[in-house]
Amino acid sequence: MLQFLLYIIKLGEANVMAEKKTLFIIGNGFDLALGMQSTFKEFGIYRRKQLENVKLSDWTIIDLALETHTYGGWGKQEQNDNWDWWNFEKFLKDSVLDVIYNQDFLGLISGRGIESKKEDEEKIISAMDEVGIVLSRDEFLLRNTDGLDAELVVNLNKLLAITPDNLDHVSNGYFWQLLLLYRVNKFYTEKSSRLDLFNPYFLHTGDVKTSQTIKMDNISDPEKDLQIPGIFPSFYSLQPVLIRDINIWESEFSKFIAERQGKLLNSGLNYQDASNALMYSVLNETQQNQQVQILNFNYSRPALKESKSLYCGNQLNIHGSIENESLVPEENSGIIIGFDYQVILDYPEFTDFMALFTKTFRLSELNTVLSKCVPDKKRVRLDYNVDKIVILGHSLSKADDSYFRTIFDTADIYNSDVIIEYWYTDYPGRDQSLSIETESLNRINGLLTRYIKTSRQENKNNLLHKLLLENRLILKEYSIADILAKYGKRKSQ
Repeated sequence: MLQFLLYIIKLGEANVMAEKKTLFIIGNGFDLALGMQSTFKEFGIYRRKQLENVKLSDWTIIDLALETHTYGGWGKQEQNDNWDWWNFEKFLKDSVLDVIYNQDFLGLISGRGIESKKEDEEKIISAMDEVGIVLSRDEFLLRNTDGLDAELVVNLNKLLAITPDNLDHVSNGYFWQLLLLYRVNKFYTEKSSRLDLFNPYFLHTGDVKTSQTIKMDNISDPEKDLQIPGIFPSFYSLQPVLIRDINIWESEFSKFIAERQGKLLNSGLNYQDASNALMYSVLNETQQNQQVQILNFNYSRPALKESKSLYCGNQLNIHGSIENESLVPEENSGIIIGFDYQVILDYPEFTDFMALFTKTFRLSELNTVLSKCVPDKKRVRLDYNVDKIVILGHSLSKADDSYFRTIFDTADIYNSDVIIEYWYTDYPGRDQSLSIETESLNRINGLLTRYIKTSRQENKNNLLHKLLLENRLILKEYSIADILAKYGKRKSQ
């Protein structure tokens, strides 16, 4: 009997020794492969339907800025095909920088690049001259004549009369600048703080008679060069409004993902079964005992059922999950949207302004809110000292470089025996000029090259060659149709 027990103990020890630690990283391509319609374009269509009966004056700053940036194509079925979440994060970063550089909304709306702001002030002066032409045509901005402090006033009745239905009649972007100004004014009014910051600039019904239309033959140079840009709020005024509007966007996107996850997929399976089938097929290929941790860049919550060879450890939705939405106060969101923290290192003079919009800052803020709302909730931590890193459905774009740098540093991928597996599949709309294998390897090479450069480890610039020589970089193709068909067949038996 004693010998039998010793045998069992030794067998258990052998199993523990044989167990490999795997970090499974999934991106939006994971959900898309399963058939979940969660692209930026799909959310745009969803968001556009939400806004159909909403006054333009109640659109968020993000909605307004996207509307002008895409020339009205935002959220329409036939347009913005080339937009993805990386494009949006870049757009958000560029918009914040535009406002900082100009200290008003001109950059946000006009679409002029940052380089022109730094190099060519004549373009800004030219834009001011153009404003004079706009004023004489649209009459959104009037000259006050009743002795109030503000000489230039916004014709609020005319401004708010513009709806999505008659938007085509607006001649150019100056209307959007004033509408954004109204959004900022409304924010501070609702907060009952700095109430008089912009109010003098808005005229309501009955007040228009005390104003004078600005025409091309009576507009003054000071009005063009000083007072017009001067009425727009600085970045300090815009920052809290933009943060609030990002929270709105985050909440709406969380609802969108929850709705999509709750639907049956094209395969006829629900999301939980389909996600389990894909992860199990990829992870169980080697038939090795594995302790699996999941690092999820999506907001959805896939399921991995344990088996004899797979032990499922922690799962971390690094940018929050749809499950958080019911836990946080209404003014917050359970997920985060932002741009990579690495970006602000290129603009050290603006670190204090831009940090609030980075994923790192917003994630810290979300974790703080969650710890207050659910103090007993266990904080999920992943162990990045692993034997294998499996990546599926992540584009490996610059947007998440900071995360991969942390993982690669902890795992010490240059000196260790860590294996990196990148799983790929062909997908609709892909540029067919390169094979899917070449495209996948190019993405990995880009990620590793940026990792070496930003980590200042130029002495390790042969990392890709080393991984290939040691057979530690493996590319594998999968067929989601075959995987789900096999799963469905097993389930029906």
